Amino acid sequence: MLNADLATGYDIIIVVSCFALEGVGEIKNPDMATINAAQIAELGALRNATSTLAVIAPNEAFLTLTHRGAAMLDGRLGPEAFRIGYAQALQEAEDIRLTWNS
Repeated sequence: MLNADLATGYDIIIVVSCFALEGVGEIKNPDMATINAAQIAELGALRNATSTLAVIAPNEAFLTLTHRGAAMLDGRLGPEAFRIGYAQALQEAEDIRLTWNS
């Protein structure tokens, strides 16, 4: 799971997920759908318990590169995964800064 429940009680929470947090109907693998549903429920509980929550999850470029996470441990993808992650960090940095300083 995300272990984000460990942050319950804090005013500002930023969750970083290595996996996409998609609607359960979008996932074809039943085991992954169950895990994803639990993660979404975990985030829902946090949203109800905290004043500010931000979630960072892989973007579409990373999901495409890793075949929706199935090839995440393929070392050959490292350089491209880094480039994608760095670009995503630049895109999300201001929103995360605003969340953290809210």
